[in-house]
Amino acid sequence: MFLSTPIPRPVGARAKVDFLVPEGQIRTEAVVQHLVPDSGVGLKFTAITDQDCPRLITLMNRVFCPTASVAGDRRVSLCWVARRVKRATGFRASVSQ
Repeated sequence: MFLSTPIPRPVGARAKVDFLVPEGQIRTEAVVQHLVPDSGVGLKFTAITDQDCPRLITLMNRVFCPTASVAGDRRVSLCWVARRVKRATGFRASVSQ
């Protein structure tokens, strides 16, 4: 996830990322993977709670797949997103409440 910020953190820095979206509150932990000077940082999710993971999956599908699935389109499936989230986080429930 790219986060635009006027005061970027250095590569390798850990961050707690909490955001409120129509799907509900999502709390994650992340690490800075990329730094774009005067622009922001690229974050990699490292942990998410079991209760927030479905919200993140729903959010990603809404953002990346705004239209209904039709034959031949490239709609991201919930299973694909779930695999990506699981690979990135291991579904660790270590995010503090």
